Parts: sequence; C-alpha cells; structure tokens
Amino acid sequence: MIRFCSGCQQSDESPRHVVVRSLAPYEDADFHYGCHARMGCPLCLAVIASASNAGVDHTDGEALTVHLHANDPASAHLDAGGAHL
Repeated sequence: MIRFCSGCQQSDESPRHVVVRSLAPYEDADFHYGCHARMGCPLCLAVIASASNAGVDHTDGEALTVHLHANDPASAHLDAGGAHL
C-alpha cells in the first residue's frame, strides 16, 4: 500500500510508524521509521538500531519489512495494549 510520510513528504510502500492523534483518520500521521527516528521517537530509534545491528538497510522498505516480521524491535517501547510507554 502506498502511503505518504509526514516527515519527508514522500509516498511509497516502505513500512511506517503510524501516530494516531485522534479518532479521525485524517489526523493520523505516518512516518518512515528513519524520518521519525530523526525526530527522536524512541520506538523508531529502536527499530533503526535493530535493523542496523542485523545488517539491514532501513531505507530498503522490503528488507525492513522482512526484518520487522522476523523480529519485534519496538516491543520494549509498547505496553500490553500496544500503546507507547
């Protein structure tokens, strides 16, 4: 699915961190993990670090998707319901 990145303003199929700001879908923000990590998001920083440690280029959307499915680098930053800690 092609989506827009609120950080770099590009549209592509790379995985995103979706930040839900309200119940209205038009107020959500989607960020490439790298874009959001540069903004200081701890969840995205963990994803980028995990990919880097595994030798995965986080800018390669397909490779990052495979890495995310095989690992769960963001889990330490989420509560049992999936919300940020």
